[in-house]
Amino acid sequence: MTIRDSRSSKNGNGVFTQKPMFSAAKYIEIFKNADGANMPNTINLAMTPDVTTELPFFNPECIAIMEQVRKAVKEY
Repeated sequence: MTIRDSRSSKNGNGVFTQKPMFSAAKYIEIFKNADGANMPNTINLAMTPDVTTELPFFNPECIAIMEQVRKAVKEY
């Protein structure tokens, strides 16, 4: 199963223009269900088109959500 969070783009000024597609609670539900069914899954986070050493590669809000998912599903 692949989930695509394609709305978290960023403009050329280093500001992410949109929020993640789903809330942490929704992602946790999706990943817990997949984990319980022993179903591998992948999430494709939109990456910034203007990567530099000063700008984050992914939306920091998406990364925070994925950290919550890992803790809720894997308990670490």
